[in-house]
Amino acid sequence: MRPECPGGHESPGRAGSTRAAPAVDGLPLRRCRPALGTFVEVAVLQAAPGTDPRAAIEATFAAVERVERRMSFHDPDSDLSRLNAAPAGAELDCDPWTLEVLRFSQALHAQSGGLFDPGVGAALERDALLPRHADASRLEAARSSIADLEFAGAARVRLRRPVRLDL
Repeated sequence: MRPECPGGHESPGRAGSTRAAPAVDGLPLRRCRPALGTFVEVAVLQAAPGTDPRAAIEATFAAVERVERRMSFHDPDSDLSRLNAAPAGAELDCDPWTLEVLRFSQALHAQSGGLFDPGVGAALERDALLPRHADASRLEAARSSIADLEFAGAARVRLRRPVRLDL
């Protein structure tokens, strides 16, 4: 049995829906897949003549998968997990999308006077809201912050001190 998506749309998984899809010109066209720890639903409500709504949906899911691969707290190979595991002074290459989110997060942190801060990972681990990483004990007393990142060139991040970010 497949999981139900919000609104009752059946999850098609990566291979496509088990239900007959409407004709390409039969809009709206909706697809739903598990991603990012929840269900992501994509809908094409209107399309220009000669465009393929299914291709647009697949491109959207590909972008969501890229975000999940690069910015997941749970994936040990993601940019985010590599940053969270790195020691103070480390400099790491990151995907351009990850860098964009980190830069935007720093700007929100500054504009909010520090109220917005994705450096809450250690607290979320401590409260069992995120899984504990093997090195979580080193951050128990530390206050991680997005402000602990410096951008080193176009594609690199340097850590002023260890961080535990959750995007």
